[in-house]
Amino acid sequence: MTAAPEQALRGRDAASFVATFAGIGGIGCVMDFWWVGGGPWVAWAMALGLGCAGGTLVGSLWYGLLEAPARLHLRRPGAIWIVTALVYTLWLSLELGVLARFGSRYHGLAVLGLVASVAAGLGIYMLSWTFGRRHAEAGPPWALQTRTRGRALRAALCGLAIVAILVDRSFFPQEHPAAHATLRVATLSALGLAATSFPAVRPRSARHTLGFVGAVVVALAPFTIMGGPSASRVRGLFAAPPWVLTLRAAPMCAQALTALRRLTDVDADGFSHTLWGGDCAAWDGDVSPGGTDIPNDGIDQDCSGVDATVHIIDPASTFTPEKPSPRSVLLVTVDTLRADHMSLFGYPQQTSPGLDRRASRLQIFERAYSTGPWTSIAIPTLLRGVYARRLRWEPYVETNEGRMLRVQAPPKLMDNEQPLNLFMLPEEDSPPPLPWWLQRRGMLTMAVADDRDSELLDPSTGIAVGFDVFVEGDEVQGADPDDAVVNRAIEALEGVSDDEPWFLWVHLFGPHAPSTRHPSSPTFGVGVVADYDHEIHFADAQIERLIDAAIRKDPRVAYIVTADHGETLLPNGRHHGFKLTDDLIRVPLLLGGAGLPVGRVATPVSTVDIVPTILELTETPAPAYLDGRSLLGGLEQGRMIYSDVWRHREDGSLHSEKAAALDGSVRYVVSGTENAGRFTDLQPSGRSQAGLEAAVDLQRYVRLLHEYREKGVLVRARSPDQKPEPERGEP
Repeated sequence: MTAAPEQALRGRDAASFVATFAGIGGIGCVMDFWWVGGGPWVAWAMALGLGCAGGTLVGSLWYGLLEAPARLHLRRPGAIWIVTALVYTLWLSLELGVLARFGSRYHGLAVLGLVASVAAGLGIYMLSWTFGRRHAEAGPPWALQTRTRGRALRAALCGLAIVAILVDRSFFPQEHPAAHATLRVATLSALGLAATSFPAVRPRSARHTLGFVGAVVVALAPFTIMGGPSASRVRGLFAAPPWVLTLRAAPMCAQALTALRRLTDVDADGFSHTLWGGDCAAWDGDVSPGGTDIPNDGIDQDCSGVDATVHIIDPASTFTPEKPSPRSVLLVTVDTLRADHMSLFGYPQQTSPGLDRRASRLQIFERAYSTGPWTSIAIPTLLRGVYARRLRWEPYVETNEGRMLRVQAPPKLMDNEQPLNLFMLPEEDSPPPLPWWLQRRGMLTMAVADDRDSELLDPSTGIAVGFDVFVEGDEVQGADPDDAVVNRAIEALEGVSDDEPWFLWVHLFGPHAPSTRHPSSPTFGVGVVADYDHEIHFADAQIERLIDAAIRKDPRVAYIVTADHGETLLPNGRHHGFKLTDDLIRVPLLLGGAGLPVGRVATPVSTVDIVPTILELTETPAPAYLDGRSLLGGLEQGRMIYSDVWRHREDGSLHSEKAAALDGSVRYVVSGTENAGRFTDLQPSGRSQAGLEAAVDLQRYVRLLHEYREKGVLVRARSPDQKPEPERGEP
C-alpha cells in the first residue's frame, strides 16, 4: 500500500533534508561531548556547532548523490552511484595500505582492510540505490514506496549506526584514521537517512526552511568561537583552551573539527588558520605547526614562537680514562611493560615473582617515566641520555619485505617491495649512544635485541652503533621468543673472558602484542589484561635467569631493568604510541648490584637518567650536554621531566604531536597539532581544577615546557668550521 505523503515526494526539499542531517549531527556531537566529560558553556556551544557543521557537510553530500541522477537526466541513473562506490573503495583501500600489506606480516590486517573497503563501497551503493531518485518524473525512491518498507529500513539503519559506533570505539582505537572516519560518517549517514525518510520531514514548508537557516547559523558558530586568532595569540604557546582537547576526545566532534579544518586549510599544509588550527601563516604552505624549523634563519617555520637553534658538540673531546671499568653492566629493556602491572609495584596478581624475591637487593624507582610511548622515540633517547627534542630526526619507511629504508637516500626497491609504515629515527650526526662511550673506553659491548614485529631495532637504523656484537631479533628463533633471546644473551656472556669488563643490552619483546601462551607461566584469567599479565610473568622468569647468569659471570656486575614504554589495555585490544598518560609512559626502573644502594625511591626520575648512571658505574666521564642525571647521587626534588610523542602519515606529513612536562605532582601535556594544553593532577587526592591552581604554580609548567621545546638540538661536529660549545654547563 502506497502512502499519499510518500507519493508527493517528487524531489527532495534540500533545506529540510540538510537541516535534518545538521540536527542529528548536533545532537550526536553534544551527546559525545557529554560522554567524555563536557566542559564550560562555550565548549557545549562549540560541540553543538561542530555537530551541526559536520551534519551539514554529510547531508549536502548525500543530497547531491541521491538527487544527481534525476537532476542530470542520466540514461543510466545508477552509474554515478557505482562510480562513487568504486572510487571510495579504492581510496579507503589505499589509505589502509591494503596492497602493500598483502603477503607481509600484516597480511591479516590487509585482508581485513580489503573487506572493510569493499563493505564501505557496497554500503554507499546500496544506500544510494535504496534512497536515490533515478528520474525526475519518477515517484519516491524504492525505500519510501510503502510504510512497511520504510519502517523496516529505518530500523535497519538504526542498527547499522549502532554497529558502526561500537566498531569505531572498540577496535584499533587511534589507528587507521580513514577507517574510523568512514565509521563515523556511516553513523551520521544511517541516522540521517533514517530521519529524512519520515513523512513529517519531507513536505516543503517555511518551517523547514527556517530550520535550515537555523542549522546554518549554528554550524557557523565554531568559526566565531574558534575564529582566526591574532598573530600574537597564535605565536604564543598553545593558545587554544584545554576543552579543545576534550572535544577532540569525542569521536563525532573530532571528525567534524577535522573536516572543517581541512576545508579552511587554504595553503594545504595540513593546518588551519582558523578553528584554533595553529597555522600562523595562512597563505604560506611552508609555515605551520607541522613545518620543519630551519635553525638560525630568523623564520619560525613551525609556529612555535621562536626560531630553532642548533648546538654543535664534539663528544671526542671528552676525556677517556685508561683505567679499566671497575664493573660490567647489564641493561634489560622490556617492550610495553607497565610498572603498575608488576607485583613488585603493588599489582595484586603475582606477575613478577622473580624480581619480587630480589626486591631487598634492588633500588626500586617507583615513579620512573619514559621519554616517549613509542619504541622509535623511547629507545634512541634512553641510549643517548637526552630528551627527544634534543635530537634531529629523519624519516625511515618500513617495507613489506621487512627492511627499514632512509627516505632521504632510499635504495632501489626489490620486486614487489612496497613501503608500509613511516617512522622518525635519529640522524647520523646525533649525539653518540651509550655503547659508543663504553667501547671507546675499552669495554666489550654486546646487544641481543628482539623487535619481533617491527624493524625499529634493525642495524640498518643505526641502533648498532658502538656495539662489538649485535644480535637482532630476527635471528632469534623458538616457540618462546624471550626464552630464546635470553639464551642467546647468556651464550654471548659465556664467550667473554673473565677479566674483561663488558656491557650487555638485552631487549625483550614478550609483553608486546600479539600475546603468546607459555606453559611454564600461570594464566590469570581470560582477556586482554590476563594475556598481558601472563606475558609479564614469563618475561620476569627470563630476566631472573639473565641476571643470575650475569652475576655468575661477574659478581661485581651492575644491572638495570626498565621498559621502553607502557601499554593502554582495552576490552578488545591494546595499543601505544598516541598519548602521554601514565599507562604509556610510567615504566619500571630497577638498579641492582654489589655495593649499590637499595630501597624504594619515590622521587620522579626518567629513562634519560640511565646513561649518566651507567657512565658513573663504569667510571666513564660524562659529557656536559646530557639531560639525564645519575641515579647514584642525590636526586633532585621538584625536577621537571619531559616526554614526547609524534606520529606521521605515510606521506611524511605530521599526524599528531604532543609533549609533556611532569614532576610527580602535575602533568602538563600540550598538543602542537591541536594548539592546546591540559593539566592533570597526579596526586591520589584528585584535587579540583581550582584546588590545583591554588596549590601549584601552573605557569611554571607552561614556561619550562616551552623552554624545553625551544632549547635546541644537539649535532655532532663534522667539519673544522663547526666549533663545539664548551663542555662546561648546558649547551
